[in-house]
Amino acid sequence: MSSKDSVRANKVSERANVMRDFAPYLSLGAQMSGAVVVSGGIGWWLDTLFQTDPVFLIVMLLFGIISGMTMFIRAALGADKKVT
Repeated sequence: MSSKDSVRANKVSERANVMRDFAPYLSLGAQMSGAVVVSGGIGWWLDTLFQTDPVFLIVMLLFGIISGMTMFIRAALGADKKVT
């Protein structure tokens, strides 16, 4: 194996390690927005069911925002533990 091949293989393995480290965090945006959208949809559905205009929508949107941020903070704290 030549020195060029070993350097190339080393770069590829470093890139793979970086991607492996970032992989759990790539879906955080989708998880946060999904929590808000799903909880907002449930709130809207409850409002139409019980004929209360924005009450359940606001409550469920707040719940979705809080749960999305909780997932984000847990992931950030888990990343901090892995680094140290």
